[in-house]
Amino acid sequence: MHVVFLPNHEKFSRFAFIVSTRVDKRATARNRIKRLMREAVRMILSQTQGNTDAILIAKSIRETEIAKNVEELLRRANLL
Repeated sequence: MHVVFLPNHEKFSRFAFIVSTRVDKRATARNRIKRLMREAVRMILSQTQGNTDAILIAKSIRETEIAKNVEELLRRANLL
């Protein structure tokens, strides 16, 4: 997973999720991964700092590791 972020001029953070077709060719599988990523962000949203636009990009990932990877990425980007 990768994260790209920029500061925004809003009073809240915004997140976007992209899942590559390399992860899975089926749209249903990619949508499931996006839902799991959204849920992982929702669980730690109250801990995020500042107002940031972030794009989380999944190129290859296991569904069981999504929450851990999302939190680790946000910590490395100093958003938590």
